[in-house]
Amino acid sequence: MSKKQAETQNAFEKATTVARELFLANLGLAGKAIEQGQEYTEKAQKSYKETSDKVQSLIEKREEIFADLVKRGEKVQADAQAKFDELAAKPKSLVEEQVEAVKSSVETLKERINSRKTENTAAAEA
Repeated sequence: MSKKQAETQNAFEKATTVARELFLANLGLAGKAIEQGQEYTEKAQKSYKETSDKVQSLIEKREEIFADLVKRGEKVQADAQAKFDELAAKPKSLVEEQVEAVKSSVETLKERINSRKTENTAAAEA
């Protein structure tokens, strides 16, 4: 082989080696990109599951809290209704007590008037 052919052969081998290394570097880059993509996908799936679980938990808690609030509202309403009924009955009983007191006073007054009439009649006859 001539010197020129040897140099050409050597240059060809170097070019082949560089081309092969470039190919392998690109292949390695693609593999690394795939691995990173898979890692990001796994992280995203894990994050999605955690978020989904949290959302479900909050939904369940929301339903419990809502049910508790409804029960509490029913109790407050029942207490308020009982208090209202108690207060509504109280003035009526107070009025009834006052009417009875007036009736009693009227009866006492009638008795006093009758006793004075009797005394006046007895005093006039004497």
